[in-house]
Amino acid sequence: MNRDEKPQLLQDLNQSTGVLLITDTNGHILYVNRQVEETKGFSEQEILGKRPGELWGGHMDESFYEKMWNYIYVQNRPFVSEVQNLNKQGDVLHEEVHIAPLLNPEGEVEYFIEIDPKVHTKSELSSFDQEFLSLGKAPPLTPDDLMHMLKRWILKEPLNRQPDLKEDFAHFMHRLFLSQNTNSKIEDKFLVESAQENIIAFKKLYSKYYKKIFAYFVHRVNFRGEAEELSQETFLRAFKSLNYFSYQDCTYLSYLLMIAHNLLVNHYRKYRPVLKDDLSLLATTDASEIYKDIELELLWKAVHELSKIEEQVLKMKYQEDRSVREIAYTFDKSENAIKLILSRARKKLGKQFAE
Repeated sequence: MNRDEKPQLLQDLNQSTGVLLITDTNGHILYVNRQVEETKGFSEQEILGKRPGELWGGHMDESFYEKMWNYIYVQNRPFVSEVQNLNKQGDVLHEEVHIAPLLNPEGEVEYFIEIDPKVHTKSELSSFDQEFLSLGKAPPLTPDDLMHMLKRWILKEPLNRQPDLKEDFAHFMHRLFLSQNTNSKIEDKFLVESAQENIIAFKKLYSKYYKKIFAYFVHRVNFRGEAEELSQETFLRAFKSLNYFSYQDCTYLSYLLMIAHNLLVNHYRKYRPVLKDDLSLLATTDASEIYKDIELELLWKAVHELSKIEEQVLKMKYQEDRSVREIAYTFDKSENAIKLILSRARKKLGKQFAE
């Protein structure tokens, strides 16, 4: 399937009479099927990225919205209610909404789903309402639940077999943003704007990108603890500059990686002057020229290729600024033995960069 092709499920949803709408946790619309466009009178381009209250909603009293958000966000329960909306032409729409949170594996709300089967009889609607509300009596809405409802109520597809609904859902969500041109750049824009309005929403950006930033550092510094500290500092700096951030045509990850890179450069610079202390011991190489022309990142990657004790001794000497005597005491070795280890490690590095 190429980028421009829509998966069959999305094609079927567009041809159905039922309604499906997906938002992020701040109510920004990420997906609508064609039935939403036809019912509300807005085009997909007008809808994506907006909140329902900016287009057709927002006509109920304040207590209604307080109750709704309490159900779907605080209690993680589905919410069903009759509402009064307006279409694009200003005509009143009397509708029944079915909204539920969809949680990620960590138990955090990932999306909000609105489903309306557009059934023709009261008994069918009552049956759907009961099934939808029953989700609140068990763990919150799962991908299996959602796919079951989409196939049974929206697509009118009987589930006579036991399909891999999670796989169907993963495929659906993976292709969703590509097919609707709601890619990561657009999603990031929503998340950044939400975080600028409500700083609590920054947690969403943190959750989305922490593992990637940590992976960036963990392959470039000596110890896992250092990678964690640098990762935390990256997000702290991003958070402090959040209100000054001007969104460009890139993902937020690119911005975070720029901060991470600058932190990494400063991290390496801390070690560079100390390594020059004993450059004369680096075999017969003109080490000052080596370190002048070679990226420090390469140097510290090379440190990882030394033996474990050589790496540890170098770190204690040049990162922690500990004396040879302290290092010798830590490893229960003589000071001469530690000096020999340091000399051997420096020669290995000098030889490697001289090649």
